[in-house]
Amino acid sequence: MDLVVTAAGQGKRTGLDGHLRKEMLPVYDAVEARVVLRPVIDVILRKYDSLGVEREIVVLNPADRVTIDYLERFHPEAIPVYQERPDGFGDAVLRAAEYVRSRKFFLNAGDGFLLDMDPVSFGADLTARGNADNVLITMRVTDPSRYGVAIIDTRHGRYSSVRYVVEKPARRISNLALCAAYVLDSDVFRRISSSDGISELTPAINNMVMNGYRTASVTTPRSNWISINLGEEYAAVLRKTLTSSRNALVK
Repeated sequence: MDLVVTAAGQGKRTGLDGHLRKEMLPVYDAVEARVVLRPVIDVILRKYDSLGVEREIVVLNPADRVTIDYLERFHPEAIPVYQERPDGFGDAVLRAAEYVRSRKFFLNAGDGFLLDMDPVSFGADLTARGNADNVLITMRVTDPSRYGVAIIDTRHGRYSSVRYVVEKPARRISNLALCAAYVLDSDVFRRISSSDGISELTPAINNMVMNGYRTASVTTPRSNWISINLGEEYAAVLRKTLTSSRNALVK
């Protein structure tokens, strides 16, 4: 199964102003029996390597020489593709379409990751067994207006059937937010469309749900999803990844 990582954002809302992208901020990781600092993009690629991905496609801004140079040096197997303008998450995903060869593929945003990859591994197994066409990793949050959200139907043990998904709903219709980690059918590429020059992914996934694609929600604790933001939130990320890395060495 192939992996797409979207890492073309400029980080302006977090004060980075394009000088350094969020995917290049350091976090702690356990590597070769040591706790080390590594860029977020490195941690993401290593985590998916552990799942046996076949190809890694990373969507970048062509002006981001720092990330491009890092990947060329430390992850030469990754295929770089480029999003020249910030035209939305969906547009970034669409840039990878011609490079994805597997029917199902992993998708992960470049500014977040799961500490424990078991939900993604379980989701991949669901698609392999034919129990789902798409799998959304979800978490329960107090402010769902900041996220895409899933509304679920039937529960099937560890996963639930998704009735529909909405991007940043104006009213509270669910507290089940989408983590930016997915297992998707490649038909999603042809369903991504633009509105006012911006293409989002959630409407494309909802289009698939409405057209009979079996979409599952696999819920993980909010604490398992690491989202990279600056200030106090970034300090908390460093503490959490340090603790997680130390615990991983003990196991």
